[in-house]
Amino acid sequence: MRTGKHATVQNRFIYAIYEQAENSEDSFLWMYHPQITLQNLHQALQSHMQSCPILYKFLCQEQYIRATWCIPDIAKLQQVLYKHAHHRMDQQQASKITFAQFMNKSEFSELMHNAVKEWFTKLQSAWNSCRSMLPEYAKDKDRVYFSSPLTEETPLEYFIPTTTGAGVCTHFLMRFLVDTHNGFLMECDHQLVQKERSSTVWKRSDYTIQVENVQPCHLMNYESKIQSVLTANCHYSIGEQGRGISIHYDFIALEKHLVDRFIHGKPYIKYEIPHVVYQKEIYTTEHFVAIRKKVKPQEKVPLQLQREILCELHTVNKLKSALDTVEMVMGFLASGGGSANQSLAVYTDKVLKLPADTFASKDHCKLSHILSVWEIISVELAKQMTLHEEKPFGLPEQLLPSFSEALDDTQKLELDKMLRRVQLDWMLGVIYQLVELYLKDDKEKDSPLLEVLKVFIEVNDAEASSQLSEFPQSITFAQVIATWKYIVFYQQKNI
Repeated sequence: MRTGKHATVQNRFIYAIYEQAENSEDSFLWMYHPQITLQNLHQALQSHMQSCPILYKFLCQEQYIRATWCIPDIAKLQQVLYKHAHHRMDQQQASKITFAQFMNKSEFSELMHNAVKEWFTKLQSAWNSCRSMLPEYAKDKDRVYFSSPLTEETPLEYFIPTTTGAGVCTHFLMRFLVDTHNGFLMECDHQLVQKERSSTVWKRSDYTIQVENVQPCHLMNYESKIQSVLTANCHYSIGEQGRGISIHYDFIALEKHLVDRFIHGKPYIKYEIPHVVYQKEIYTTEHFVAIRKKVKPQEKVPLQLQREILCELHTVNKLKSALDTVEMVMGFLASGGGSANQSLAVYTDKVLKLPADTFASKDHCKLSHILSVWEIISVELAKQMTLHEEKPFGLPEQLLPSFSEALDDTQKLELDKMLRRVQLDWMLGVIYQLVELYLKDDKEKDSPLLEVLKVFIEVNDAEASSQLSEFPQSITFAQVIATWKYIVFYQQKNI
């Protein structure tokens, strides 16, 4: 153990390193220097920015680069919301339910529930860091959505990515994060080529990854290591006690470490918005009229092919997956049209580049069959949902009570007589389309269902109206859902 003069010198040296006074009463503010942080480094670099452009660019954008660490979690959250909203949720419903209510109503496992909550927290963190930068991405009418924080009490539609409306929040947030990541890599590439570093090592034009496949290792994730890099590349000038300590950074070495450890080898990210089409956006008469005009002629699927489709899609999940594909095709055809003779499989696989394994029967269908295929799959799915005591239609919640009035015994007997003489699949198809395409409000709920059906059929298939000659006149439009359910169970009982 050292004593005397040597111990005194050693103690003073230790006090100096740790910026401590030998006696507490000797402590003064001017004895301390700024902590070794990125902020302090940024201030020190101001006079050397030309010699270390990559390091300077990094420090200027560090707040946003740090936010890019949230990309994988935001992408996962977007995928979850896409699956729950795409063709399954009405926009009005999404605008009224909060994120917290969505989580409470969801049937996630405990593990999945916790994961979604964590992803949501990461989205909030990125939003708080980058919100001020997002309005420049949006149109004037959409900039109002960036004025508020995102919380669990925010309507769900803010988190469902869309190109207009409240969904621009998460859409443009993700675009900004991806642009920040890619833009910084491009700047590094430019600066390194200028410095005549090996361009063969730095080529990355072919190294691109889809945003949904991004992992932390693909990002500039420096959080756990940056402090040790800073400490290893700065020098202390220790004076006598009371003179403080000066910090000198080795900027050139810091930039090299930054590039080699955190930037080199990172891929560019490709972001394509998981385009959500709300349930009612495609279920409109206008969409169907547009398809009939732009893809002529529209034909019925042959009976044998109908059987093959229904045989293949024998589960609810398969029906839902196939319907997603068909509705997506319909959306594109309604806006851009297509050749009626083109194979549906070729259109989905080559034009839309959708997964090829949706359902094999589409190989035998053409675009001229698209409305018929939609009717076959959607009606069968609605029938299965009815048999499983689930909601068969995508009606807004506020309309359901108005059109769910029960049938009385007399009306059921009258229906029985009519159903013995009518094609049940045709009848179910007409009612399904009536509810999904025509029912927008409750103004006609007291009208006879027969009259509403006649008007709908005359517009779409005038020759088929004769099949309604024995339809019970006492049944009102308000009983349309009960009528649908009765026919479904009648058909099931008489198979």
